[in-house]
Amino acid sequence: MRAPALLLALTLFLVIDEASLELQYMVIFPAVIHHFQEEKLCIHFSSVTEDVHLAVTLEVETWSQTVVEKDSEEVFFLHVLIHSSDNVLFEGYKKVLVMPQKSIILIQTDKAFYKPGETGEE
Repeated sequence: MRAPALLLALTLFLVIDEASLELQYMVIFPAVIHHFQEEKLCIHFSSVTEDVHLAVTLEVETWSQTVVEKDSEEVFFLHVLIHSSDNVLFEGYKKVLVMPQKSIILIQTDKAFYKPGETGEE
């Protein structure tokens, strides 16, 4: 309930402030990213009068081949850089938690309940 209201408020803020012709942008991304799952990032620009270049990178202080070890969580930094041909319009870093994917084991039996001593169909 809160998330849609917040997004609506942010959208209204952008619409109300459209009168100024300055470049306005909004970057939305999850605070927690799950390893081996596709995550999405939303970037909204308004009042763009020239070509802009956008770069989004995921950075960590000491980078290695293994990003996430089994059953470990790491904090990375999401680096967003927006610049036009002559100057940097926005550059920011935000923390993002990368969590391992949780394994779920599902066992399907031939009936809903077993009495003590019963075995499954063979």
